Amino acid sequence: MIAKVSKRTRIGRSSFRRLAQYMTTERDAETGKASLRGDVLLSNNLLDFDTAAYVMQATAEQNRRCDDPVCHYELCWPPGEIPTREQWIDCALYSLRQLGYQDHQYMVVAHDDRAHFHIHIMVNKVHPETYKANKPYRN
Repeated sequence: MIAKVSKRTRIGRSSFRRLAQYMTTERDAETGKASLRGDVLLSNNLLDFDTAAYVMQATAEQNRRCDDPVCHYELCWPPGEIPTREQWIDCALYSLRQLGYQDHQYMVVAHDDRAHFHIHIMVNKVHPETYKANKPYRN
């Protein structure tokens, strides 16, 4: 079998869909049933977390020069410290502003499944209106 790989498709490239699934879904080990993992916050330009990855991918495809449009990072709190929803949202929005992603598409998911509370932030580097990629210097 011969597989054709376009210039846009790269082995090992990040995936909005896989990352969103990791961030939002957990499976019960016994039943295999999927459930929501964590508390989700979406940017104003996304409708729901079920379609967010697909919308982000469609936006990213408008910029042919951006090799990997997925930006993913975490913010972690010390063990035992659990911020309120308002506090972790403020932290997420502050970090997005500092990196220049405040108007981009993003999904933030809070997890408390480890010894430390943390939030995952998935951002589309490609702006949803200008289609220009944001690549902050030394982010």
